[in-house]
Amino acid sequence: MTGVGWMSRDGLRRACAVAAVAVPMAIAAGALAVDGRDAWMFLLLYIAPFFIAFFTWAGIRVGEVDGTSAGAWAVDALAVVLAGVRLGGALVPASGHMLFFAYSALATRSVPYRLLVVALAAETTWFKLVLWGDFAS
Repeated sequence: MTGVGWMSRDGLRRACAVAAVAVPMAIAAGALAVDGRDAWMFLLLYIAPFFIAFFTWAGIRVGEVDGTSAGAWAVDALAVVLAGVRLGGALVPASGHMLFFAYSALATRSVPYRLLVVALAAETTWFKLVLWGDFAS
């Protein structure tokens, strides 16, 4: 059981697995408190699934990337930061969801994860093109 920072790899992977369930559930609970179908759908069907993918990928990457590979961690962090910045506003022109999904699928060898990302990318595309008419991001 090799350590990554202050916690073992196994501990980090377990924490990511818990977060992959807990964070979307918290978002879903929050969605129950919002008024309006559009806001509910946005939180439950657009935001929550992103965090399933994010924490699943993070757990996979903890197992794949050597703790001494600072370059790999830096590129991972850059992709996550750019996707997060996009969520907060239009500073990054591309979709944060799509940026993260594309990068994370390319950065891991996990076929089940890649299949998850393809499904979520399709869902994101539906939201952007069909519901919102967003052809720019």
